[in-house]
Amino acid sequence: MLGQAIGLGAWSGRSYAEVMAEAGPILDRATGLFTCRPPGGETYGEIAVRLKSWLDDTEGEPGDRLVVMHGMSSRVLRGLLTGAAEQPGCGAPVADGLRQGAIAEIAGGAERVLDAGEAFEPF
Repeated sequence: MLGQAIGLGAWSGRSYAEVMAEAGPILDRATGLFTCRPPGGETYGEIAVRLKSWLDDTEGEPGDRLVVMHGMSSRVLRGLLTGAAEQPGCGAPVADGLRQGAIAEIAGGAERVLDAGEAFEPF
């Protein structure tokens, strides 16, 4: 099992507004990606290594998978599964963001959004 989706270190349990009041801008508005590493937290590259390890460990298991994830780790996992190029400055393949509650299917390396979810503006 993957366990925690992403380690946010000192930012865990805090809202974007709280963190930005203390640390300044932390998100790229165009991509929705963190522009810096959370103190004591993971980078996108570290998330990719952990998720790739899980994919490798479960590769031979039969059947489909239902994976429930939050935004950042979901974007990395979907990037890995679709063969996306590494996002500049991230050290990992990062798929486009999806709305809160979205449902996507990935089959044969192609992603299809089954439900677009609800509108969500994090900052």
